[in-house]
Amino acid sequence: MAELEQLRNQINQVDERLVALLKQRFEIVEAVARTKQASGAPVFDPTRERAVLKRMVDLVANEDYQPAVAQVFTTIVDQAKQLERKKLC
Repeated sequence: MAELEQLRNQINQVDERLVALLKQRFEIVEAVARTKQASGAPVFDPTRERAVLKRMVDLVANEDYQPAVAQVFTTIVDQAKQLERKKLC
């Protein structure tokens, strides 16, 4: 049971780092929204979105993890677009 608790603690630490990185990413997204607004660029850029998702999946060597990574990053990108739209209103 001590091993399970240790593993759970490791997961908690990783989760905390993920949250900090997501916060940082969304702060950058807000800056992107301001830049897009100033230049008149649209929120949705399908070419960029496909490239981001492909890059993230390609970073995962274990093919068993690739679908999960694709799903997670699809959600992150979708949330980023919602945040951009909110900032542009």
